[in-house]
Amino acid sequence: MVEGLRGRFLIPPSKTGRGTVEGVNKIPRGGKAMRENCSKRRRLLGKLNRREFLKKMAISAAAISTLGSLNFTAEGKERKKLILVGHRVHQAVAMGAEGKGKNLITLFEQKYNADIIYHTYPPAEVQEKLFRIGPLSRTEEDIFHVLQSRTIPVLTKFLVPLDPYLKNKPIEGWPEDWPKPMVESGIIEGKVYLIPVRAGCWGIWYNQRIFKERGMTFLLKTAEELYGTAKACTFVRPDGEKVYGWSIRGVKGELFEPLVAMARMWGGDHTHLITPDFKVALTEPPVLEAVSLLQKMFKEGITPPDMFTYSYAENVKMFQEGRVALTLEPTNYWPTFNDPKASKIAGEAVPGLMPISKKLKHIRDFSNGAMFLWFQGILRGSQRKDLAWEYIRHLAARESHLEMAKSGNPPPRLSVLADPEYIKIDPAAEITLKQIEVAKPPMPAFPNVQQALDIIGESVQNVVVHGKSAEDEMKKASEKIKPLLP
Repeated sequence: MVEGLRGRFLIPPSKTGRGTVEGVNKIPRGGKAMRENCSKRRRLLGKLNRREFLKKMAISAAAISTLGSLNFTAEGKERKKLILVGHRVHQAVAMGAEGKGKNLITLFEQKYNADIIYHTYPPAEVQEKLFRIGPLSRTEEDIFHVLQSRTIPVLTKFLVPLDPYLKNKPIEGWPEDWPKPMVESGIIEGKVYLIPVRAGCWGIWYNQRIFKERGMTFLLKTAEELYGTAKACTFVRPDGEKVYGWSIRGVKGELFEPLVAMARMWGGDHTHLITPDFKVALTEPPVLEAVSLLQKMFKEGITPPDMFTYSYAENVKMFQEGRVALTLEPTNYWPTFNDPKASKIAGEAVPGLMPISKKLKHIRDFSNGAMFLWFQGILRGSQRKDLAWEYIRHLAARESHLEMAKSGNPPPRLSVLADPEYIKIDPAAEITLKQIEVAKPPMPAFPNVQQALDIIGESVQNVVVHGKSAEDEMKKASEKIKPLLP
């Protein structure tokens, strides 16, 4: 049997035993008749081989065509993907961290047959990547999370205006259900580029247990009461543990937020470190009052000696451990400070509005403090802009913000803050609602803002820790910052 022809033709073996394909291709001995017979068989096999080859080629071509068709069909049904860049907390709250809220990512993926992919980094790195990826005309990334302090004019070259999207597929409740200063922060050169997704405001937190130990009442009624109250709450317990009256985040890159919130207790609504029109205001009386108070508290041991090494985590931990009577942190930290699994003062932590100087009581009973903001925007280089807008709308919905709030996201929508379901999660929501309606961003956005914040932080540390003159250091800081401004 000829093996190459799959057994379809039988060739009798020759007397020499060369009845194989290899044998056939050789001329056997045996005379003219046998040589002619072999020649005929070779011609027959050649025809058969060519016929079989062409048939196989036809089958292969059909197979390739079919596979190409199948691949095309697969591409037509392929799941879309959407890539976001932000902090890990943005992903955690959207997916229902710890199972407290609904997984909004999964709900969107199911509805739009899409995969949501988050690339997460520390806040500073997120903003750094925005300025590196933003100028590209074509990007893999679609949505960026943007801090309020980075909402500068150059973003108009990185992001698309959202006004046409808001017109064609609006967000329910926009913009009236967001505080006006928050909405305005996302408007650049007269157009909306950013939608708030995470926002909150600063307030004073009280450890009731310490106040009970000291036989004192709270809340602070005026800014002038802060020093005396903090001093009275500074003491040493019988077991030798030191309790401090006041603590804030002190690292240079984060100090500016509690500093401006404190300054506004004495200066009111128009107090700034740098004004919205980019004038340095570090030597204004309210700012000097706040810096001088920190210096006095530090010198007298009212604040922890290592406070200027405290970032978010360290300051929160000191308060959770019952080592601090009063601290300045966002008002939505009720679940954090009153979590029995993480906090030694669970049930004893209570927030209050930012107090205001008695000289400014005619404005309102509390100061405007400061707000923090994260936005979402769509990259100009995104290849999936319509899908990106659908995701932003998805998260901006009132129901979505309520679900994210269950996982610890401070909601920017006023109706969510007033929702009884949210108040069950965060009993301090009433405080937040009052404070956030008047709170203002701590700093205008400009390209060199991080450098300016570092200068401010270093200068305040020089005053507080090294005992230098507040006025002199703030003047020096002002001169360093002026060349960095637009």
